[in-house]
Amino acid sequence: MPAYAILVAVLIQLAHAAEFKAVHVSADGNPEALPLRGHSAGYVRREHRSQDPSLAQLVPQPVIKAVEDATEAVSHVKSDSAIGIWKAEEKQASIAMSLSLLASLSFVLTVFYMWNTPALEVATRKVLVSSISLFSVVLLFMVMKKLWKLAAGSTSSESRILSDVFSFLRFLILYMLPSLLRKRLEKHMGTDRMRAFQIAGVHLIGFAGADAFSDFLKIEVFSASPYGYFLGVGCMTVLLGLMSWVSARLRKEPQTAEATPLAESDATQGDAGEAPQPEAETTASAPEASGMTQVVETMEVEIGGFVVGFLASMWVRFTVTGAVPGARFRHGESLQISGEDVSWLFCFCLAAFFFAAVAVRLPATASSGTRMQYFLQRSRRTLSESLLMSFAWLVFFLCQWFLWHITADGADGSHHTAKLTASNALALMASALVFLPMVFAKLLGKADWILSNSEAFVKVAALVLGFSWETAVYMVVQGASESTEGEATKKLLGITTILLILLFILPGWYMHMLPEPKPEQEKEPVAKEKAEEVST
Repeated sequence: MPAYAILVAVLIQLAHAAEFKAVHVSADGNPEALPLRGHSAGYVRREHRSQDPSLAQLVPQPVIKAVEDATEAVSHVKSDSAIGIWKAEEKQASIAMSLSLLASLSFVLTVFYMWNTPALEVATRKVLVSSISLFSVVLLFMVMKKLWKLAAGSTSSESRILSDVFSFLRFLILYMLPSLLRKRLEKHMGTDRMRAFQIAGVHLIGFAGADAFSDFLKIEVFSASPYGYFLGVGCMTVLLGLMSWVSARLRKEPQTAEATPLAESDATQGDAGEAPQPEAETTASAPEASGMTQVVETMEVEIGGFVVGFLASMWVRFTVTGAVPGARFRHGESLQISGEDVSWLFCFCLAAFFFAAVAVRLPATASSGTRMQYFLQRSRRTLSESLLMSFAWLVFFLCQWFLWHITADGADGSHHTAKLTASNALALMASALVFLPMVFAKLLGKADWILSNSEAFVKVAALVLGFSWETAVYMVVQGASESTEGEATKKLLGITTILLILLFILPGWYMHMLPEPKPEQEKEPVAKEKAEEVST
């Protein structure tokens, strides 16, 4: 019996379906021609209910017009456009991955060739030691900033002011630290530990100062115009000079040759009958004290050049773009790097190169006994270092702007895939700018020029190479952390990834790259012993 009931129900539904189809065929596709039935018949057309005048009056005409326009606009959108967007994204992502692989392989192979070339080994080692130090320091600062954001939580004006004050206090403490630890550092003179402290200390303190002073220059008084920003750079330079003077007072040692007459007077008093100090003791303590003082002064000069050079490059960028560096808008519009901006930055870069070359070529004057002449000599060294670092910073930003203008959509690098492509291309371009001149100098027989000018070349090459690779690696880390949900989880994942990278890099840098190569005299006996073993 249930089977018959089911069969009857199916036949009834088929009959109703046939009737409904016949009605639609008779209407010839016109919905308005469909006949209406009462509620008892079981059919109430939804189309007819929607056409009720009382309901139509409730919808304003502008809304109806907007809906019709939107419907018409959507109807013209083809599925091919969406497919084209996805294909463009996939193409750009594949380009970024290809550039990343190409940059890594070319960097490793080029370094391997240059490290095993005797004429380029010394310069290559110096460039790698300095660039890896800067690379690690900047990544460490990124970790500190992420930790501060996790601790602060909010981005209110009070937290920003507190962050700026904390940045300046951090820079002040780090700047005074070498002078305060001078006595302890004397015990490690000439060791790898001291060289690591000197190289990494300059980068750490210099980047801390650049970060702190750039935050202060965002104040409305300085950021209103390029003239105000230039005034701010001058004020920060004066403040840096005052910090250097305080650091010299903390050392409490004569910084000029005024100590020489004092030593001569002590010697004459000893000849008159007073017992002079033992010769061995004086010869052991004087070189250490003077050597440590010279190391600290050299660090302060390099730190000052690093900070002032960075601030000068920031002012140049402000002058070219008309917006504070780091801002996303200019005159109420989205900030985009144009070809004209790149051209102007190139002109400033050439001017910085000319002045830096003149300053580096100036002969160094011998230290004299007056404080004014010592001050002038120290100022000349700081000016030379600042011009050199300004040129290095401008080269880095020129390469960055050029690649952003080419690869990034909207020319402002707003899209992550475009920024990843530009950063990988930046690492590749920086490697070519640093290593190709060294290789060509070797092929042309001019490798001695690199060795004779290695100090200035290494500083420029290390800054361009270190910051370029840091930008590429940080973009990869940021992209990997974006795949997770939650801001805290993203920051923790980024911090963990950066710490793992530093854990793999720094031990090899300290144990294998930092130590000075042994002299040839020490290598000859080893070579003779190996030759004798082979002969026997």
